[in-house]
Amino acid sequence: MKNNNFIMTILFMVLITTPGFYDLNAQKQVVPDAKLYEMMGQEEVDMTLQLAPEKILIYNHMINYSFYISNNVPSNTKIMGSVFDVKQIDGNQTLAVSEKDILENRFNYIEYDFRRSSKEYLAYKIGDSGSYLIVYPEDIYFEKEKAYVRSFGIKY
Repeated sequence: MKNNNFIMTILFMVLITTPGFYDLNAQKQVVPDAKLYEMMGQEEVDMTLQLAPEKILIYNHMINYSFYISNNVPSNTKIMGSVFDVKQIDGNQTLAVSEKDILENRFNYIEYDFRRSSKEYLAYKIGDSGSYLIVYPEDIYFEKEKAYVRSFGIKY
């Protein structure tokens, strides 16, 4: 019995001295989305990652979690028209990807001028698929963004 207590004590000591075991706020690695490199370039992404990793997380969240795809729209939704009528941020070109690319999130959301409402969802019809790209209202989006950044151990 004494031997078991000794072994348990040693095991406990090893575990609590292992880096990260008791640090509940240990940061997860911040990995920029590949779409950021396409948009910003390698040098700017690397510099932002070094100086302000929370900005990379905000961009990652915006690219991947600003919206969702569904055949059903929430009750407090405004239909905005076709996703293919949304122009790029610079105003030059409309969304130039296929219906399949949108349905599989293979486009860069933040390069386009999708609107966001303060209190209602905004839905954009995706061709003839029967699906919509649904943009979260500001209050829901920013709560999700905050939780996402904090999940990496970064105060936000």
